[in-house]
Amino acid sequence: MKDDNHLKLRVYREQDHWGAIPIGAPGSMAGSSLPWLFADVEFYKHFCLDLPKYVPISVEYVADTPEIEAELDAAYRAYLTLPPHLRPQALPWDHDNNCPLLEPAKAAIWQRMLAGVSVEDTAELLELTPEYVRELMTRNGWEKPTS
Repeated sequence: MKDDNHLKLRVYREQDHWGAIPIGAPGSMAGSSLPWLFADVEFYKHFCLDLPKYVPISVEYVADTPEIEAELDAAYRAYLTLPPHLRPQALPWDHDNNCPLLEPAKAAIWQRMLAGVSVEDTAELLELTPEYVRELMTRNGWEKPTS
């Protein structure tokens, strides 16, 4: 019996990036590292299975070659142990203005601010510059919460 809420991906490593091809579904994902690949998969998994965002989807990674299997498994286990606000997160991109879409970026920054994540770490987790994060914080009148 086929599980319609399960996405199985074949993972491969190229010289400068990691990639994943869904098995039995459309799409492809890539990342400069395994955590960024996992972030890309999280971003696109509902699209691949043509399911609404609220539907839970389980993900399974299968190594393309035995040489990467241990590294892939260890990296995914480590990724899953991180709280969501400390995981890398892919953001939808505004290609016309060459920046992330404003509302998803603001929501991701706000979530990390509330969790006490630094501006620099927030920028790294979202693949943004610290200057852009500070600009959005200033523009929205947000102050970093104090402990």
